[in-house]
Amino acid sequence: MKRLSLGVCWLGIWAWLVVLAHAESAPVYEAADLDEVPVPLLQPKPGLPAGVAADPAPRPVEVALIVSAQGVVRDAKVVQAGVPALDEAAVAVLAKWRFRPGKRDGKAVDARLIVPVAFSLPDAAGTGPLAGPVIVPVEQLDRMPMVRYQTNPVYPADLRRRGIGGEVLVEFVIDERGLVRVPRVLRAPHQALGEAAENAVGQWTFFPGMKDGRAVATRLQVPIEFTPAP
Repeated sequence: MKRLSLGVCWLGIWAWLVVLAHAESAPVYEAADLDEVPVPLLQPKPGLPAGVAADPAPRPVEVALIVSAQGVVRDAKVVQAGVPALDEAAVAVLAKWRFRPGKRDGKAVDARLIVPVAFSLPDAAGTGPLAGPVIVPVEQLDRMPMVRYQTNPVYPADLRRRGIGGEVLVEFVIDERGLVRVPRVLRAPHQALGEAAENAVGQWTFFPGMKDGRAVATRLQVPIEFTPAP
């Protein structure tokens, strides 16, 4: 019985080592080489760490990471060190993110990405999440919103190779803090292009629009062009 138990134990260790070796040897693809890029399914935002000013809103922290074939984040590292508390919070929250994994040749694969992590901000009284803003029409603004941080969408490699491109129209609200809320695709030539555009826009930040000397929320529509290589 003891020999059998030891055999089962060693068999379990051997199987674990085989799985570990496979994980370590599995190729990691760049986003541009994928047929389908990873898409966030669960994407919680970290709260603002204590002692970090909420005004102006901090820029998102860019983190390089690998999304595994199971949709789990690993090897997350800040691209450019900034405020240590923000960097640590960004890396920590990514452990909770889950993705629809990237695909190549029809199979889920490990993929390398750079992801901007934005922070949830308290309301003006500092008592909780920002409440739904009153939206001021663009034509009533004294000053239009201006881009503060903008990341480009990842063009799915399969669509680029097949010459599938075109314009995606995304609508979203820029709140009083300059953060993007409720982005949604109004028009897209392909679902994957719409997802890529919506995911990128959700990470943008702005200097908010102004009305009567104060920051206000407004709604914009932005066209994003995907141009396949000739």
